[in-house]
Amino acid sequence: MHALRVLQGCARPVLARFHDHVIVAADPVEVAVGDAVWDALRVPCAGPSIGVEAAAGAWIGLLSYDLAGTIEHLPDPIPDPGGPPLAAIGRYETVAVFAPNGEGVVVSCAGVAAAQALCDRLATAAAPATMSVTVDEPPRPSLTAARYLASVERVRELIRAGDCYQVNLTKRLSTPWSADALTFAEQIWETAGAASHRAYVGMPEGTVVSASPERLVVVHDGVATAEPIKGTAPLGHWADLAVSVKDRAEHVMIVDLLRNDLGRVARAGGVSVPRLFAHLPTPYVEHMVSEIRAELRPDVTATDVLRAVSYTHLTLPTSDLV
Repeated sequence: MHALRVLQGCARPVLARFHDHVIVAADPVEVAVGDAVWDALRVPCAGPSIGVEAAAGAWIGLLSYDLAGTIEHLPDPIPDPGGPPLAAIGRYETVAVFAPNGEGVVVSCAGVAAAQALCDRLATAAAPATMSVTVDEPPRPSLTAARYLASVERVRELIRAGDCYQVNLTKRLSTPWSADALTFAEQIWETAGAASHRAYVGMPEGTVVSASPERLVVVHDGVATAEPIKGTAPLGHWADLAVSVKDRAEHVMIVDLLRNDLGRVARAGGVSVPRLFAHLPTPYVEHMVSEIRAELRPDVTATDVLRAVSYTHLTLPTSDLV
């Protein structure tokens, strides 16, 4: 995106979804890191609370999985030099907000001069040439095929022993990259298609890019909505996925977990599942997705909802299972 390219020389440039719009901003007036983000998020934003103007003064950033350890007693996570920080958010008083048709508006709670400065910066910079970068060598996985399969067997042993009921066994793919982070993001977003929830968080430690089709939770007008994905199949195999006993069982489990988590902050009887086992196509795979809706109690904030759903996404520290 051109606007984000223009802001690459600024501090902590970000891009984030805002309902059906996209926010682009840089130079936050305040930054919170680590478990300090919980206190920061409880302070009301300075800007308006409705419409696109609500983006002005908002916190934008990332909360990692390990942040759940700040609200639940867990072992310390294993240090990960290549991973993102525990949490890092910035409060952006002046932001550009773009509608789906590409039309944009600059909103600010810092005054007309701040808004005009961002307008001028976005208007006067030349659009960059499109750059395409190819990766010449295959990504390097953090687990070999043999160690991955051995880890699967270990997971089965743990489940049979009753030590856990679900494990997300993952591996990291690494590859050299000769271009900048935004070029990487642009190519990932183009591949991911319109279903992805695009995000870009530039930090001193590095850049985090999201092209995930899965939405953890959104809060709007007193209602929290989660859209968990469980169940994935190759393109053209949705019919098989839709009747898979294994995938439907796993899907029901995550739906029930999120119903329970959102029940912590919902009014009595206010949790429902408007969509169950729905089809979410992407340009590269087929997904199974559901929608869980919670009508919140009057005293509940968006931060309370974030803390509630963190219980489902607790992670245990382990460098390897074998």
